[in-house]
Amino acid sequence: MNRRDEKWERILIHAPRELLVALAKKQPGHRPSEFSKDSEALLDEVFRVCDRKTIETLYEEFPGPQNFSTWFYKPRATLTKTEVEQAAKKHLVANVSDGVKIQASSELQIYKYEASSSNVVLRYVAADRNQRLSVEFGETQIFRVVSYYDCLFHFSDVVAFVFGPSGSHKSEQIMSAADSRLDLKGSWELLRPKRGESREFYNKIKKSIKGLLIETKRDDPGGDYKTITLESKHKRPDLEQVANFQKYYLHADSYYDVLEYSCKDGFGLLETTNVRFGRPFGRFTFKNGTSLTAISYFQDEISALLR
Repeated sequence: MNRRDEKWERILIHAPRELLVALAKKQPGHRPSEFSKDSEALLDEVFRVCDRKTIETLYEEFPGPQNFSTWFYKPRATLTKTEVEQAAKKHLVANVSDGVKIQASSELQIYKYEASSSNVVLRYVAADRNQRLSVEFGETQIFRVVSYYDCLFHFSDVVAFVFGPSGSHKSEQIMSAADSRLDLKGSWELLRPKRGESREFYNKIKKSIKGLLIETKRDDPGGDYKTITLESKHKRPDLEQVANFQKYYLHADSYYDVLEYSCKDGFGLLETTNVRFGRPFGRFTFKNGTSLTAISYFQDEISALLR
């Protein structure tokens, strides 16, 4: 297998180093000396000792969004893996699969798509944000900033993950653009709790995934419209088990919560990650490097709760 192809590059950038070491260690004939070298040497060792199935799973597990702010969509009508794959082959030309260099503008433009046995990813770019930066002492200048977005169609039970947007309007724009590009003619529902039900949703999902509350921003019981950010400690990994939190903050209004949870990844190994959610409703921001299996597991759980 080519050690410097597209798969190699994507795994190099996005797969966690500790996972690569763990996978290589399981294989006979591995060289421990490679584990302390740079990332390229470590990945070369993984490609040398691991079989094709392991490499393919690595590629699928880490599709590499630049931003893990995630919006989940499900089709209102049944959509199959075959329909999405055929649509991609029909409506996405070959040069897009290889990646094209484009001039970013305020309009969403697709610059690449990637396909595997478990998903199809459409990658978008847009120069859609302004940022004011200091250029000299006492002087600032406004620059147009480029944003990268991804729409991933997952085949386990066809759903869509939109990565990157900070708000629901942009996520819906990307979802609509991806559906239109593939000519799926679908109607997509954003998975999010209804207004007034966010606390109930939080309680249910925390229980469902056996999550630990490791960080939160909630109203300060001292009043004056102030908020306070709280983080768990190693001794008490779940804030809800801390007596003062139970007394003062358990039922306070929350701006966001961060839950840590664990599940089996695509290799059957236990993965621990975390997800931040709250406002705006429907945005779930995962820890960088979270596997697609762990994200999909969380999506399955909230889909069942919101059904």
